[in-house]
Amino acid sequence: MSDPITSQRNPRIMYARGLARASVRRAEGRTLVEGPHALEAASGAGAEIVEVFALEDDPIPEALGLGDVTVRVNRHVLEAVATTGTPRSPIAIVTMQAPSSLEGRDTLVLYEVGDPGNAGTLLRTASAFGMQVATTPNTVDMWSPKVLRSAAGTHWTTAIVPLREPIEELRAAGLLLVASVVAGGLGPDEAFDGGRPVALLVGSEPHGLSASVAEACDRALTLGMSGDVESLNVAIAGSIAIYELGQRR
Repeated sequence: MSDPITSQRNPRIMYARGLARASVRRAEGRTLVEGPHALEAASGAGAEIVEVFALEDDPIPEALGLGDVTVRVNRHVLEAVATTGTPRSPIAIVTMQAPSSLEGRDTLVLYEVGDPGNAGTLLRTASAFGMQVATTPNTVDMWSPKVLRSAAGTHWTTAIVPLREPIEELRAAGLLLVASVVAGGLGPDEAFDGGRPVALLVGSEPHGLSASVAEACDRALTLGMSGDVESLNVAIAGSIAIYELGQRR
């Protein structure tokens, strides 16, 4: 075994550190997967693992059959590559999936959702119910390390579709557009009635869907609540709505 990398200025380390930036990820088509569970999920889903950085005593890479692409590093270097404050070994450079094309089937639409944790949670829930996920401009970068951690490996098993003109593209795919709104919408039975494939739109954390986007949809969905709470976190509300749609399938 070769000596571990001990310098943050090593070219391989500098390259990996650059992938913390969205512009570099887009240009390279690669991202960072951090920690043993995330790497195991990515590897198990068939992701292309380009290179793995691991501490000298970490057995995970060999256990996953990734010894040939593993480079040993010290703790100082691992922390430099990581995007978290207290990283766990290993950290890997992984090839991102190519964007998918929009299909005429149930779709979760992240409309300007900005929080990585919420986006990852929603992706994971949509994947659990067999939905594709579409994103709009100003939605968080779906391949950021933070989104990857929340999504728990479902990036490689779920179609992720970037939209440029969301309403027009969703209509062209023959989808029934259902806006998730805090008040004034239909219940799940009425909102999801009819059997057509649904595009379920969920909005940004501070404001939800804009009035113009909600009005452009075919229907609006409001989740009934009996407690004294004005609204739910978008990841919670979206996950409940996905579950309700799934029950009607």
